[in-house]
Amino acid sequence: MAMSGIASADATGSASLANCGGGGDIISATTVNWLTVGTQPNTGCFNTGISTSISYSGGLVQAGAFGNIKDLTAGGSVDQFMTILGTLPLLDFVLTAILPPATVGTACDTVVGDSCIVAPGSPFLLTNTATGVSIVLDPVGTITDGGVTNPWSAIFTSQLSGTTDAAVQATINGGGSISSSYSAALTIRDSTTAVPEPNTLSLCLAGALALFGIGRRRVALNS
Repeated sequence: MAMSGIASADATGSASLANCGGGGDIISATTVNWLTVGTQPNTGCFNTGISTSISYSGGLVQAGAFGNIKDLTAGGSVDQFMTILGTLPLLDFVLTAILPPATVGTACDTVVGDSCIVAPGSPFLLTNTATGVSIVLDPVGTITDGGVTNPWSAIFTSQLSGTTDAAVQATINGGGSISSSYSAALTIRDSTTAVPEPNTLSLCLAGALALFGIGRRRVALNS
C-alpha cells in the first residue's frame, strides 16, 4: 500500500528510494539528468522501497509510491527537487544545501581506502574500495506540511565495480559522462531536531558523479 490513513499534521519519517524500472541517471560536468522520465518536464521517476514510512497530514507513505526528482544544474536551492505523487497535499522536498564531503583533496588515485573529490568545490566524495569506487552525496533541505516546516536529509550512494577514483575523475574532467542506476536513504526530522551545518549549495557538477545507487549497480563511463 503506497498511501493510507490519516496521520500527523506534519511530515516525518524515513524512506528508501530507487529509480523507476529501467531508469537511472546521466552525469556530466555540468548536469545530472534522471531516467526514466518523470511526469513533469526535466524530471526523472523514482519509487519508494520496503523500508519507507512517512507520516504526513494526508496519511502515510509506504513502499510502492512513486515520485519525480528534478534534473540538476549548477546553482542555488531547488524547489520540488523531489515530490511524492498521489499525496494530498503534494509532498515537496526542497533542496537547500549539500553537506561538505569528508575531504577536499583532488588527488584521486587507485589505492584502496583513499578518498578524493573530482574538482575544487565538489560536494561528492569518492572512495576506492576493494571492488571499485564508493561515491556519496549528502543533500539536505526542508519539507512543509500542515503548516509545519521540517528538515530532511538524504544519503545518495553508489558502489561502482571495476573502476577507480582516478578513472572516474579522468572521465569527468575529460568532458565525458557517467551513467548508472541509483538509490538513496531519506530521513525527515521534526523541526526541533538539529541538522548538520550545510555546505553552500554550489552543485559544482564537475564533481557531480553519483546520485547513484546503494549496492552494486550497472555503471558506464562514457568518453
